[in-house]
Amino acid sequence: MTVVQYQAAAETDLVEIWLQIAGDGDYNHADEYISRLKEICVLLAGQPGMGVDRQDIAMGVRSFPVDRYVVYYEQHGPVLSVLRVWHTARDPETLSIAE
Repeated sequence: MTVVQYQAAAETDLVEIWLQIAGDGDYNHADEYISRLKEICVLLAGQPGMGVDRQDIAMGVRSFPVDRYVVYYEQHGPVLSVLRVWHTARDPETLSIAE
């Protein structure tokens, strides 16, 4: 069974996404959206090849789009490591992937 692990930068990204959505006072929607993103990460853990190979960013990194976000991740044996959850409006050139 594959385990999903969130790197510190991905955790920060999720908090920022939650704050952005909740900023309109819709806390339930923010909670639901973060839950949805995490559910997709669990699905990716079961089928990590669903994402696009992103060797242009770093060896072993894959990405998967979710609405206006892109989940960047790596598979390490039984662990799916979520590296970032990046908004598509942000410049991908500024994306920092570090474990």
